[in-house]
Amino acid sequence: MFRKKQTIQTIKNDSMPTDRMAAIIVRIIQQLQERFVRLMKAIINKLGVSQSKIMFGVVLSTAGFYSLYIIGTALLQPSKGLQFFKPSAIQQPEIIYQNDRNDPMRLPVKDSITAAKIKNLKMYFDSLQKKYSKQYDSILQSRPGLIDSIRMLAQFYSSQQKHEAYEK
Repeated sequence: MFRKKQTIQTIKNDSMPTDRMAAIIVRIIQQLQERFVRLMKAIINKLGVSQSKIMFGVVLSTAGFYSLYIIGTALLQPSKGLQFFKPSAIQQPEIIYQNDRNDPMRLPVKDSITAAKIKNLKMYFDSLQKKYSKQYDSILQSRPGLIDSIRMLAQFYSSQQKHEAYEK
């Protein structure tokens, strides 16, 4: 009992200097901010209304032109400096339907390997449910629609294969 209290006290004593230093740093930063605010208020109070509007316009236009300069440099001269913006090619989807006679809900099934993989994944989740129910439950909690999606994909691929076999 006494040892636990002593270890807790030593932990508190070890963390105290860092807490004190953090508090000192926070106070210093707050004092610097307050001094900066007082300085800026004094400068603004010395200026008139029209002079403060001119100063605001100068600061605003300077910041705007600097932003435009950075954007222009990044877009027009990427070899000189860092590339802030990198153009990428537009990826166009494959043409699924060759002609309008096909059923719009039908997607091409190019190979039976994908169907076999989906079937194996479905069997894996079924065995996971039987052997490791906690892991299965955690998967269901983190991804609630995953099992349903796998079942729908398996059903979709099997119906596509049956439909193709019927057409042949």
